[in-house]
Amino acid sequence: MTIATENIKVRKVDFNVQDINKYYVDGNICGSHFINALHIVFPEGERFFIRSVKRYLKEIQEDKTLVAKVKRFIGQEGVHNKEHEKFWDILEKMDIDARGYAKFYNNAAYNFIEKNIIKFLGEKRGNMFALSMTTALEHFTALLADGLLRKSPFYDLPKDVEMLLKWHAAEELEHKAVCFDVYEKVGGDYPTRVAGMVMATGMLWFFIGAGQIYFIATDKDAKLTKMPADFLEFCVTLGTSESIKSVVKMYFDYYKKDFHPDEHDNYALAENFFKEHQSYFEKMGVQA
Repeated sequence: MTIATENIKVRKVDFNVQDINKYYVDGNICGSHFINALHIVFPEGERFFIRSVKRYLKEIQEDKTLVAKVKRFIGQEGVHNKEHEKFWDILEKMDIDARGYAKFYNNAAYNFIEKNIIKFLGEKRGNMFALSMTTALEHFTALLADGLLRKSPFYDLPKDVEMLLKWHAAEELEHKAVCFDVYEKVGGDYPTRVAGMVMATGMLWFFIGAGQIYFIATDKDAKLTKMPADFLEFCVTLGTSESIKSVVKMYFDYYKKDFHPDEHDNYALAENFFKEHQSYFEKMGVQA
């Protein structure tokens, strides 16, 4: 199943998260700082996605449908950036150094790694490798979205935080194949696609994990005596979730030579989410 262009909707949402506990992920320190790290990694990563795919717009001009999808993809990612960055203000009011970690992440991942990869490989091959990493990371966000939307949150979350994460997840499913289709359209090969996924996997989990550790280490309110139990609960909760096996399988499907994101039948998860929560979005003036 290939999603229609009009089903990739740019929703100008405006989440208003207020009065949440510092350990808003069910009181778990590790879980809360894991989500905090995602709030940093997502917007910086999405700016990289937009850069990577925009470089190839001229090469796909004859495919009007794909161009339209790319423009809607860029629109969605731009709104994602805005909404996650708004959360940085909430974190800093809790004395969590969101912008400090964002600066480190941006300098390390993009000002250093991205620029030096392109310099080392040359502009043409470097840009293609950046696109392959974008394609891989879009697959990652889609499989995580699948896991989140198939099952209620692994923890109890404040309503607006839950809706923010699920809205983002649903839109990731809507545009999950766009970058992959661009990659194939411009002649991306299988070895580069696999290499991009290997690199993307290492970088994604390194920077999420580093952010989580940084926030825990600099959290003056975190009780060290509570940490072992919270860490164990965090690992067990994620590791034993109903959707973990499906997520792992979806990840390794990417390494198949004939893989395409549409072989994972989950567009309906996004559609059903917006139907179910139509009134929630209408209250913020958004047509879901």
